[in-house]
Amino acid sequence: MTRKILQLYYSQAEERAYITRLPHAIDKWNYLFTNLDKFIYRVPLKYTASFLGIRVETLSRIRSLIKE
Repeated sequence: MTRKILQLYYSQAEERAYITRLPHAIDKWNYLFTNLDKFIYRVPLKYTASFLGIRVETLSRIRSLIKE
C-alpha cells in the first residue's frame, strides 16, 4: 500500500516538474489540456495558473485566444 502511494506521488511530481520545464505558457496549457482535461474547468483559474506556474492574467489571455 505504501509503495503504491509513493509511486503515485513520485509520478505526479515528475509530471509537475515536466510542466515547469516547458518554455512557453501556451505549451503548458496544451499539455494540461491534453493530459488533465477533466480538471481544467472544475478548478478555479487561480489554482490552475498556480499549478502551471503562470499568472492568472496570462492564463486568461491564453484561454481567450484558444476560444476564438
